[in-house]
Amino acid sequence: MAIQNRRGAYGDFNPDKLKSGEWATVMSGDPNAADGRATYLCYEPGVVKRMATFEDMEENVELSLDHIFDRFTADMQKAFDNANAALATMQTATTAANNAASNANTKATAANTAATNANSKAALADTAASNANAKASAAETAASNANAKATAANTAAGSANTAATNANSKATAAEAAAKTANDIATLVQQKLNNGDFNGKAATVSVGNVTTGAPGSQVQITARGTSTNVILDFAIPQGQKGDPGTITNLSGQPVTFTVASSDVDIATGETLATIFGKLLKSVQTLRTGLAGKAASSHNHSATNITSGTLPVTRGGTGQTTAAGVKSAFGVTALETSLANLISDETIAAAQAAGIDLSGGGVLNLNRLVQLFLTN
Repeated sequence: MAIQNRRGAYGDFNPDKLKSGEWATVMSGDPNAADGRATYLCYEPGVVKRMATFEDMEENVELSLDHIFDRFTADMQKAFDNANAALATMQTATTAANNAASNANTKATAANTAATNANSKAALADTAASNANAKASAAETAASNANAKATAANTAAGSANTAATNANSKATAAEAAAKTANDIATLVQQKLNNGDFNGKAATVSVGNVTTGAPGSQVQITARGTSTNVILDFAIPQGQKGDPGTITNLSGQPVTFTVASSDVDIATGETLATIFGKLLKSVQTLRTGLAGKAASSHNHSATNITSGTLPVTRGGTGQTTAAGVKSAFGVTALETSLANLISDETIAAAQAAGIDLSGGGVLNLNRLVQLFLTN
């Protein structure tokens, strides 16, 4: 049987008119071929198949590779964007954590200084009751401030912990995105190695990766050959991410153990060590203040019926009121002090708020009071 071969333009091509085993060559205008030329084989009238030449297969492989490269490039870009966003967020969280730790250390140092001042004032309280009472009150205030500052440090530590958790979550998401991109690249390489694209297996590798200016466009440059493609990436620097919202700071727990001794806070110590030292200092302060005198005393002259006067009071060397009276030659029957004290002493008594106008024993008691307070 003779094999017939027809030829002509695609507009004249009609598969229904072909016979079984007949060839038809389209000389121009075929939309299925890049150059408009194609060859068809008829199996029966109306049933034909287009025969692919070597050039056709090369074009098909290139089109498939272009599609794969476009998808791979989009996935890689998305992965890089996610990684940059996570990195920026992590840097912001790290800065916030460092600032919180620095603030906590500063406040802890201030609390330690306040506690040291309180201890010094408590020691002075042993020598003078009135001074001790005032300084004990100041020490209590300092201890309260130390507790407040420790609470603030605890809050700052909770903020740092939350920020670090957010950064870890975003870093995990970036790692997952990068793994997805890597899996896609591995799949493409496997298909190329297996010859799934009916052509020579091509290699795709990443060349240079540089960081562009913030706000610039992503640039991907392909170089090499069709069977050895090298992709160079220029990825712009990303914007700083949202640091997130810090909530429920008061519920953040802090774990620490009280220090074994009352020592100063040192630079570079952890928050757990600092809190342990603060608690030990507060406990030591409370023990030292226990049993101290009240902050003030109010008594009338008649309520003071006994006691011991310091020897140096009044310059008489006496330790009792009776001894002071005897040293000055004063008896209970005298009704005037005009002959016993000088004008300068009376002026000093008036300046101290002591009234010497009553006379008698009352004036004597007030005179003794004057000596006791000077």
